[in-house]
Amino acid sequence: FGNPLFPFYNAVFRSPDFPASNLPLTSFVPENLHDLITLPLRIAINGKVLFDDKVAMKTEWVRSFDVTALNLGKEAVIEIISDTFVPAEAHKNSDDPRSLGVCVRGIILVSPDKEFVDEPLGTRLVAGVQDEGFHHQEYFAGKPFRWTNGAARLDVPIGKAKPKSLDISA
Repeated sequence: FGNPLFPFYNAVFRSPDFPASNLPLTSFVPENLHDLITLPLRIAINGKVLFDDKVAMKTEWVRSFDVTALNLGKEAVIEIISDTFVPAEAHKNSDDPRSLGVCVRGIILVSPDKEFVDEPLGTRLVAGVQDEGFHHQEYFAGKPFRWTNGAARLDVPIGKAKPKSLDISA
């Protein structure tokens, strides 16, 4: 997005994808500088928490989680929980009333075999995969992404191909 703290401090960093003004942090009050540049993020698969920490607001956050020890059964339920903001409430020139959480650039269940695993998820609707908590698909620099509403969920059928990792780009 051209702003390492996108969508915050855009009057300084000037991303072309957002008005050139500072978006106030209205969903939590930071206690220190570290809290000011981080937001809470929780990622779970089938109820097992893989990540629960604050992440730095930067251009892209990428993680790979080993899921080989998890018994996923016939379905992997991936949950992404985060803090949110409403652009219309934070910026006087915005008319976007959506509650935005994480900007998902990709979710992949990596496996040696190909099924729903190895299929990019979260950035678009995928037949056979139930999703909720995602806004409509958008594009930046020709690449698809979708914002979450702060509580996104993907229900991914698992066949013969058992995933070895969960890769997330946000």
